[in-house]
Amino acid sequence: MRHVTFLLALTLAASSYVSNNRPAFTDAGGTTNPLARSSIESTDVVVPDPLTLFKPEALSIKDREFITAYRDGFTILSADNNCSRFYGGTVDPLKVFNQMLAKFSKSYIDAKTGIKMTGGYSNFLNSMNGFSYRLFAKGIINQWGAFYKEKRFTSEAFVPGVGSFSANTRKARVLMLLHELAHLIRGTNGRWLIPDDGFDYEQSRRNTDTVEKQCGEYIQKLG
Repeated sequence: MRHVTFLLALTLAASSYVSNNRPAFTDAGGTTNPLARSSIESTDVVVPDPLTLFKPEALSIKDREFITAYRDGFTILSADNNCSRFYGGTVDPLKVFNQMLAKFSKSYIDAKTGIKMTGGYSNFLNSMNGFSYRLFAKGIINQWGAFYKEKRFTSEAFVPGVGSFSANTRKARVLMLLHELAHLIRGTNGRWLIPDDGFDYEQSRRNTDTVEKQCGEYIQKLG
């Protein structure tokens, strides 16, 4: 589903912490209103209500398909369920989801590629709870790929489905975004939730299957 190109060195400690020892997050949509306290963080640290993090205005892509996929992914991740727990909770993954999507743009690449994240990446760490993630310089949604197109005519290039979902469907789109998010978050075992796809279509398919096993139940409930 994506190719990861390592062009720059990792940004380490300097980008991993903030000087006041608060969680090292930059919300792509701006400052949020902290509404609730976390039972697992110190009592002087407030945690925002996940719903306050929904910020479609911060995205460069504004079309209906993308905004709907963003809303669907956000809805799934904002609830306490097996899918959000796979990513490490609600608030932290939602912030990464926002930052990831804010870097996305549209272009035309090979039809078998749905989304490609490329450029160098920076590592980040929430020093309060150990949540670790990375962000790539940019992401590209392929306008010839499964996010926007399916094969309709014999003269058109083959566009593979996404997991158990047909190409160019609401469920395929949100699964694609959740796949990309899993590449960015480090699990408790110290590894990324799914390994890099590289140029290996079978590895990408296995990665999609991993995400669908965790989140497919909730994707199926979408209209």
